[in-house]
Amino acid sequence: MKFIEIIIITIISSGIVSGILAYVGKRFLGQLLAKELDRLQLELEFFRTSLNKEFQAFSTESLQVYQRRTTVVLEIHDQMCEIEEIVIWKSGGVDTALVNTFPENRAIEVLNKAWEDIAKLNRILNYNSFFLDVKIYEYIHEWSKMMMALVSETGNEIEAIRQGENNISQPLPQRQQLIKNIRDKYLESYIPQLGAIRKEIETEFRKILGLHLDSGVSPPTPPAPGRQ
Repeated sequence: MKFIEIIIITIISSGIVSGILAYVGKRFLGQLLAKELDRLQLELEFFRTSLNKEFQAFSTESLQVYQRRTTVVLEIHDQMCEIEEIVIWKSGGVDTALVNTFPENRAIEVLNKAWEDIAKLNRILNYNSFFLDVKIYEYIHEWSKMMMALVSETGNEIEAIRQGENNISQPLPQRQQLIKNIRDKYLESYIPQLGAIRKEIETEFRKILGLHLDSGVSPPTPPAPGRQ
């Protein structure tokens, strides 16, 4: 066999072998890629399932937190309204006179009840502080502290009158009016500040509850007489 023929046969043989190797390698690589793709699909499905479970758990927890937060807001709001009712409406001389002829005693009892309710509000606030923003917590704490000062100062002055030696000898209407004057004096001093803080608290509460602060729509104008 001539040298040139050997070279040609070698080249042809190398090409055939290379083609075979390329074909085999391509099939093997395809099989590897198919197995890897199947594995990735399984992992993706597992990840998707896990993600759905996590999302459902997160949604449930978020809903529970929102519901708890709503409950706390309503509980605090109710407690504040009760305190205001006691301090503003039930601590007057006329109201206390309807119970007995010792309006001073009744006024002190009412103010003591207000004090206890304020202490209860503080317990509710501190126990549920996790569910409240810092701003809301500070507003309510400031309102509570100011209301407690109002009750304390009013009660101290009424108590001093009650302990007076000549108090019982005074006519009942005069004693009633004195209690009213004391109560009104401190209310006039504290109410503007309490009202301003209360407005901020109400605004924050409405945000939590998702209530509209101001729709921007003016109330309808009543019809003129004779045009109904």
